Amino acid sequence: MARGYEPEEFIGPREASEERERKTQQPSRNDESREQVREEPAQAAESKRTVAERQGLQVVRGKIPLPDVRIEYDTADGERARVDIELATSHYRGRHLAEKVRAGFSICAHASDVSNLRRVLDQRELTAEILSL
Repeated sequence: MARGYEPEEFIGPREASEERERKTQQPSRNDESREQVREEPAQAAESKRTVAERQGLQVVRGKIPLPDVRIEYDTADGERARVDIELATSHYRGRHLAEKVRAGFSICAHASDVSNLRRVLDQRELTAEILSL
């Protein structure tokens, strides 16, 4: 592979979503314990932060955005690295695109969509490099 990088594993969006759901699912609860859950939103937020951190993701507006593709690789120095990629189209809503940018994803788009996506980001005062395909 180019520049000494060698992919370790591919985790698609379905696998990432299933993993996230599995890790955040709560065991079945009776009525009394449901009351406890309603009283402890801070614990739920902390649980999301913990899951996101374990997966190398961020919590944005109370959600854990998932990239379209995550590439994990070993560098030439033997260090583990990863890049999260979102393939954006001109149909993306501003809020959705903003979440992906705030999550730190690399944004890729077809050349014909780049100017529209740039306008959306400018309106939200966000800066991100949009890689043209």
